[in-house]
This record gives sequence, C-alpha cells and structure tokens, in this order.
Amino acid sequence: MFTNLGLVKYAEAMLNYMSPYWYGTWGNVASEELYQEKRRQYKEQYEKWSKESFVEQYGRKVHDCIGLIKGYLMNPTIDAEGYVKEPTTPSKYNSKYDISADMLEAKATVKGDISSIPEIKGLIVWKKGHVGIYVGNGWVIEERGHTYGTVKTRVSDRPWTKWLKHPDIQYLEEPEKKKRYCKPIAEVLEKGDQGLAVKVLQSCLNLQGYKLTVDGHFGNKTLEAVSDFQKKNKIKNVGVVGVATWNKLLKG
Repeated sequence: MFTNLGLVKYAEAMLNYMSPYWYGTWGNVASEELYQEKRRQYKEQYEKWSKESFVEQYGRKVHDCIGLIKGYLMNPTIDAEGYVKEPTTPSKYNSKYDISADMLEAKATVKGDISSIPEIKGLIVWKKGHVGIYVGNGWVIEERGHTYGTVKTRVSDRPWTKWLKHPDIQYLEEPEKKKRYCKPIAEVLEKGDQGLAVKVLQSCLNLQGYKLTVDGHFGNKTLEAVSDFQKKNKIKNVGVVGVATWNKLLKG
C-alpha cells in the first residue's frame, strides 16, 4: 500500500540525504554509466552543466522532480504501512509509475487551484512540467533542478498552479500523537527547591506551552510559569506547587 504519509517520509529522508537532481532519474544511483545513458537521452538537459558537476555526485541516489515520487513508488523496501524502510536503497524501475509531471496532472481526478490547497500531507503541487510534494504547514519538498537538488520551499514562494491527489496513493489522516503525561514525584514544591522533582515540574509546565529550561532549579522563571498557570486555572496558593496544581497539570 502506498500512502501520503509514506510519501512525505520518503521526501523528508531525501531532503536530509540531500539527494541531487538528475533529469530523467527516479531513485537511481549516480554513476558514469548512468550519466552517459541520460546524456544520450536528454542531451540538452545534461549539456547545461559541466560533467564535473555530475561526477562529484557519483555514488549518490538521484531523482528529478517527478522522480522523487517515482522513487517512493518504486522503492523495494516499502512495508505494508506504506513506509520505506531503507530510503537510500536504489529504486527499481516499474513502467506502471513511469509518467511525467503533466501526465500525472491529467490523470489525477481529485485536484484544485493552488489557492484552495487543503491541509493534507502528501498532496502533489503542480505547475506545467514540474511537481513537488506538500509536507504540511505551507511547505513543499521538491527536486528543484541540478543547481539546487532536493529543497524545502514555501508554497507561496513558488509558482505552483494546482494541487492534486496522486491516484496511486491512499490518503490517510495523520495519526494523533500519543499524549504525554507528567507524573508528580513530590507533593509540594516552591521557589528555591532543586532536584528531579523540579525537573518533572518544569517538563509538565512545558507540556502546557511554557518554555522552561529543564534544569531542576526552581528559580524566578519557573516561579513565573507556575504562578501564571495557577492564575489561569484559578488555583490558590499562587507560587507554591501543591496537590491542586499537580492535579490540574495531569488533567491538562
């Protein structure tokens, strides 16, 4: 099964790997043989840059823009949940998924104007001749070109015109993150206290949106956070952490 979440994870892995852009590739390993093959196929594309710019990338996994999506669909290490276990493993050619960016746009049945893009990870963003992968919060991962390689860009900073769902990919909702709980290990804490119990308190407060350094010292910043939390939750004895504060932290 191919999923939008698996596609995003693959794209993120290739971003971290800094996968180079080679026109006409889909997760191949760069080599002299591949360079000569692609140069014969796409002479104009490959003569735009010096051979040295390709040679220095030999041994690395390479894609073009649509090839980043093909690299996911053709990867031999994909598991039953749609995740690629070994992203740097070379992808294996499958003619079923060998389509161009514009063919993909034409094939897609669910699509819309880029101005209406929904907040769904793994959507494909498209402009004529080029695609990227929407990874959420206004960001796209794309193989931008030989000069750039794999990059992360803002949707609003690039000339995308449409979004679409890839017809071979199942779109799932992202699973909710497991809620983290804090567990009190001291009944009462106040300014000046130190140790593990204070670290637990600071971690619990950070789960509520505070940005404390978890250092185990109940100083002024921790006191300010405690007092603010207690006032917002109408807890008495402001500044002293007791049962009522712990209970509210646990429920939060």
